[in-house]
Amino acid sequence: MTSSALRRAGRLLAVVVMLGFAAVLGAGPAAAHSVLLQTSPTRGGTVATAPASVALTFNEMPQGEFSTIHVTGPDGQRRDSGHVQVVNDVVNESFAGTRPAGRYVVDWRVVSADGHPVSGEFTFSARSAAPALAVIGVPMPSSHVDNSPFNGGTIIAIVAGVIVFGGLIVFLLRRKPSSRSSADHE
Repeated sequence: MTSSALRRAGRLLAVVVMLGFAAVLGAGPAAAHSVLLQTSPTRGGTVATAPASVALTFNEMPQGEFSTIHVTGPDGQRRDSGHVQVVNDVVNESFAGTRPAGRYVVDWRVVSADGHPVSGEFTFSARSAAPALAVIGVPMPSSHVDNSPFNGGTIIAIVAGVIVFGGLIVFLLRRKPSSRSSADHE
């Protein structure tokens, strides 16, 4: 191979590698961590009576099977049912048992669409108690559907493809010319 052909092949390899990295880095919202946009009850807010549930709205749909929300009541006791429900970008946790008046602490952890855990905490207050709720013993189904075209497996496949393709180009550029091509140059 001539030096100009090697330079062109090297440029082609560089373009392919850059396109592969651009595809992985620019994968869109699925490559970003979930961001909490809104809570119900409102963070730091006060409600008239203790609610039956809390809802957290994110910028994307988190993975339901690994998401948790723990709600601690004013008396230091857990008030959540322990079974989150994910519908689109909202994670909901129902309460169980009594719901006294006072300050509640909501401790949450969700797993982003890209597989990274994100967590946080917020508080809200209730001016008056609410009637007791039944303790839920059966988990609520999670409505998790991954509609993302760039989930973790897709990104890994893209990176692997770029590496294999780049390795093939390097192999082809470095292999020794056959005796036929040597004879052609003589």
